[in-house]
Amino acid sequence: MKLYTYFRSSAAYRVRIALNLKGIEVEQVPVHLTQDGGQQRMPAYLAKNPQALVPALELDDGAVLTQSLAIIEYLDQIRPAPRLIPADPLTAARVRAVALAIACDIHPLNNLRVLNYLKGPFGRSQAEVDAWYRHWILEGGLQAVERLIPGAPFCFGAATTLADVMLVPQVANARRFDVPIDHLPKVLAADAACTALDAFARRLEAHPVAMPLLLVAMMDSLLPPRHVVVVAHDGDAASEVAASRLVAAARRHAHPTDALFSTVAGEAQARLARVAPFVAPLVPAANGAGATAYVCDRYTCRAPVTTEADLTLALAAAPAG
Repeated sequence: MKLYTYFRSSAAYRVRIALNLKGIEVEQVPVHLTQDGGQQRMPAYLAKNPQALVPALELDDGAVLTQSLAIIEYLDQIRPAPRLIPADPLTAARVRAVALAIACDIHPLNNLRVLNYLKGPFGRSQAEVDAWYRHWILEGGLQAVERLIPGAPFCFGAATTLADVMLVPQVANARRFDVPIDHLPKVLAADAACTALDAFARRLEAHPVAMPLLLVAMMDSLLPPRHVVVVAHDGDAASEVAASRLVAAARRHAHPTDALFSTVAGEAQARLARVAPFVAPLVPAANGAGATAYVCDRYTCRAPVTTEADLTLALAAAPAG
């Protein structure tokens, strides 16, 4: 099977988690949503998914499945263990309700094509678009999910379900955009319980931060003249928050032609170093910071920075190309 995926797509992230939980190995085919005007709009991909969205799962017989929920339910039927949709009808309905709240009420309002439309035809600023994002991820979204899930430790008790598979990518998005979620203890507890599991964190690079993002760019042979790499030192929440802040600073101050990548130290870092020689200097600074940022050209990276202010200075000093 082939999974057509994009490292920052929360819908693709859901399917990667489900594949990991089921122990199903697939070939991952990157579809970059911003390069080449959006590779999802190319005829070859449109032939597979006319909606021009990721993910898409191509089966061994050539059949193609689209929409993350449909793909996950298919996986749950062909590989029932572990079960993601409980056998009890009442619990199954409640699990599906949480999954649909995320997939249908939060995600569509914050999808990349919606955000681009707000900035394009509607002429909204990045600050206004970010405010839109933060509003809808909470209003009727994660705040409602907090009340819908019983928790302990996962969304619906002792086993992971479809609700957890949907929740974790949405929490990752909230952190990426600095959405305050500290007032949602059950959401945070379920996310922590899930991300402690290999299937949610690293295996098959389920988490966007663990994806070999520079490898994706190298495969496209379209690495821009300048790019920003943010390295989270650990897989814990503190490192993710630190990395998210550096990513936000890069987004605010980077040149429009810059590319922005994020990765983690250790295992993913070693893979990257084998692929691209300019990644080798990316060694986390030993100063207790949770994340490090580098401003790089095609072959070298400048000295690491760990604060938003220093990253702003580094971007100002480095030529945009």
